[in-house]
Amino acid sequence: ELPEQCDVAVIGGGLAGLLVADQLADSSSVVLITDSAIPSATSRSSGIVACGAQDSPARLALGLGEERACRHWQWSAASVSVLLDLASELAVDNSRMGSWRLSLEEREHSEWVNSLQLLNRWDPEGPAGWRAANEEDLDGLGEGFVGGVFLPGDGWLDVSALCAALR
Repeated sequence: ELPEQCDVAVIGGGLAGLLVADQLADSSSVVLITDSAIPSATSRSSGIVACGAQDSPARLALGLGEERACRHWQWSAASVSVLLDLASELAVDNSRMGSWRLSLEEREHSEWVNSLQLLNRWDPEGPAGWRAANEEDLDGLGEGFVGGVFLPGDGWLDVSALCAALR
């Protein structure tokens, strides 16, 4: 049943929408979450929680400038951390196992290698373990990849359990 009025309507019941709604509800706002009845299959709705954007940090720096790209990365990393911390506080199954950003072509792999240099400059005390894939890693990840980068700050959570915990 819908409330007669609300302070804020959040459109979308994915991870971002739920996190925003939770933060607003903590501020005593009356929050309404609307969502499609048709489930989608984005990486976010499947529970993958990853830092950054669709493009590599190096590509973002080319398009936005290094200062803006750095701020975007830092905001994104902080958001992932807040979301995974919230899941832990609510006893929702989650993991900070990291993720691989795999490249199918040399140009893309070069961008990610350059991105590692940027990430280390932007956050020298960031997660230990940012690294380029070696041959053994690539053999274990499957055929066809020319390279990859491991980002330890990424994670996974049980979206259904988070939704239930936030209701």
